[in-house]
Amino acid sequence: LSRNIVGCALALLLTSIPLVQGIGAQVDQENWDLTPTFTFSVVQQEFTPAFDSLDSAQLVLSNMGAMGWPGGPMYLSIRGGGADGPIIATSQPTFVSTWYEGLVGFGFAEPVSLIPGQIYALAPFNTIAAAPFGVTPPRYSGGQFYGNFQVAEYDLIFREGIGLEIVPE
Repeated sequence: LSRNIVGCALALLLTSIPLVQGIGAQVDQENWDLTPTFTFSVVQQEFTPAFDSLDSAQLVLSNMGAMGWPGGPMYLSIRGGGADGPIIATSQPTFVSTWYEGLVGFGFAEPVSLIPGQIYALAPFNTIAAAPFGVTPPRYSGGQFYGNFQVAEYDLIFREGIGLEIVPE
């Protein structure tokens, strides 16, 4: 009995630690400056993968200014051919609590096949309200950022790759 209690306590401890990357995680492309300088509610970030697939991505939710996330499920679509391309995959839902700020991870049920060197776009969305995603000055050269449906001089704070942690859940 005591071994089961210790095992359950260890499992609870390990699952409650908010990791940025899972064990064996591999980042393919990223723009990872965790200090947002501005937020946009409708975003798409083009990226040019080096890997031939992805199974997860991470974005930063930022409640800068008066905008605040009301809570609920979020999703991430991958568009082939850039921001105007067709949706080729949509993540599983990730539940994000009210007024949450920080890392949001998205996972796909199956790895999404990609062609290295071709352009794709990350397009987060939800069915509740606009969510304020953090951006930084442009540093990422693998694609353009679209904020509120226009090309903007920023880049989304993002990572995509294999085995990235899905937080919060």
